[in-house]
Amino acid sequence: MRIILGEHGFYKEAPRVAVVAGLHDPFAGNKEHLNGVISALQDEGMNVYPFTAQAKRIEFLEEIAPDAIVYFPHGQMMMGKLLRSLSIG
Repeated sequence: MRIILGEHGFYKEAPRVAVVAGLHDPFAGNKEHLNGVISALQDEGMNVYPFTAQAKRIEFLEEIAPDAIVYFPHGQMMMGKLLRSLSIG
């Protein structure tokens, strides 16, 4: 993924931040608050990976291997599976 993004000028060697939208679905209309968070992180030089996948959240996080996760919750991420999968808890 990083190679493809780099070829198109969207990736640089910098921290990776996954932005996981739950409650703030970018397809639901008012997404300015979400765009503001993404823009602010990019302005600080970070690679930002926003996504909303339900069933593949853990798979996407493993692929991204983020340095940080910004999560806008809407219920539980994966009913406790996330913490075990990322070795956080």
